[in-house]
Amino acid sequence: MRTIRIFLCTLILLVGSPYSAGAQNLLTNPDAEDGTMSGWTADSNIAALTNLVQGGESLGDMIPRSGSYFFSFADSSEAAAGGPPTSMFQDIAVTPGDSYNAEGFIQTCCDDDPDGTDSDAGELKVTFFDGSSGEISVVSTGEIKFSQLGGVENEYDKFVLTGTVPAGAVTARYELFGVLHQGTFINTGFDDLQFEVTPGVESVEIDIKPGSDPNCFNINGHGVIPVAILGSSTFDVTLVDTTTLLFGGLEVRMRGKKGPLCNFEDSDGDTILDLVCHFEDDSASWAPGDGDATLIGTLLDGTAFGGTDSICVTQE
Repeated sequence: MRTIRIFLCTLILLVGSPYSAGAQNLLTNPDAEDGTMSGWTADSNIAALTNLVQGGESLGDMIPRSGSYFFSFADSSEAAAGGPPTSMFQDIAVTPGDSYNAEGFIQTCCDDDPDGTDSDAGELKVTFFDGSSGEISVVSTGEIKFSQLGGVENEYDKFVLTGTVPAGAVTARYELFGVLHQGTFINTGFDDLQFEVTPGVESVEIDIKPGSDPNCFNINGHGVIPVAILGSSTFDVTLVDTTTLLFGGLEVRMRGKKGPLCNFEDSDGDTILDLVCHFEDDSASWAPGDGDATLIGTLLDGTAFGGTDSICVTQE
């Protein structure tokens, strides 16, 4: 039985967002299961693209993690150990502020170096480019060597890079490297690769019970709670889809055929239009005391946003 371990790489930590929908793998042919290199580009150091995929048979002790195929660098030779690494990549359109998750599984084999310091290696890099193909930033796992993976052949280990798409980026390059440190062939393979993007969340200011300080309300399950979404020079409240709003899990009160109970007004006196909505009170949703409550929703174009304000909950 093959053992799967998670290999922790250099990470940009990401806190999961309640506003994001399920992400989709944006890589084409992420597991080589069509038996070709379709969707991938190999740089000039690759001798033959088809040799990167070994289908139907294992190459030495290297076998697929799942299915019948995997990406193998073992037939990619270089002029000399220590030369430029061999790579394969895909370019993916991205949007600044979105969250990304880049991952996959790596195996290495056949280490002839007693202490593992010069064993062949693999690496994942994610490079972000602007609209002129200028490099903005790079994140990397660094070289992952046979010795770092426990020195056990025929095992796959997971690598992960997560973070936020930087400002100005329009393209992300998901690139895998096979690095030769000894011998003639790169003893590195990859399988079950993934690159996901989830929409970023725009932070907005809200005011629970506009005009009140502190923001106290009585929970009795019979009323409504007014919450203002504050407009600004960068946030136009007229673009809010009021049917998507949730405040502490509560929905906006509906006015029959008139729709959500919301109105536009300048609630904070800054001359910029705000949106005030009234949410159905539900005593089961609150506990007496001080704390915070969050409002979430989306704009008419699907952009997610959210804001938090302090609350003071009483019960009579």
